[in-house]
Amino acid sequence: MWKYPVNIREQVRLAYISLGVYQIKLQEYKPRGPKNNRRRFKYAWFDMFPNWLEYSPTKHKAYCFLCYLYNEKPNECHGHGAFTSEGFDNWKKVNDGDKCPLLKHMKSSNHKNAFLFYKNLLNQ
Repeated sequence: MWKYPVNIREQVRLAYISLGVYQIKLQEYKPRGPKNNRRRFKYAWFDMFPNWLEYSPTKHKAYCFLCYLYNEKPNECHGHGAFTSEGFDNWKKVNDGDKCPLLKHMKSSNHKNAFLFYKNLLNQ
């Protein structure tokens, strides 16, 4: 979002919101990791994180729709870039309870702020 001129960002955000979160269902998601322990994105994760989790079939990575909408510039602090600019693909850790990066991201101040900005925009 930071690449768009400031004066049109709200219009661009509304256009993205009208398209919705990109949650593509593939027959199979590309595996990652050592050959004897390959892991891949799971479609069921969209049910767990329906309002923000996206998957790119070209980059084979996950992103946060809400944080992308309100990311003013690339921010690598505390792994925030993993869900906005770089993409997330460390599937091994997703089912790691409280250490799950998707849960940790959802609890981050960046994500919480993006969610509030999103709700405020919808309520205008």
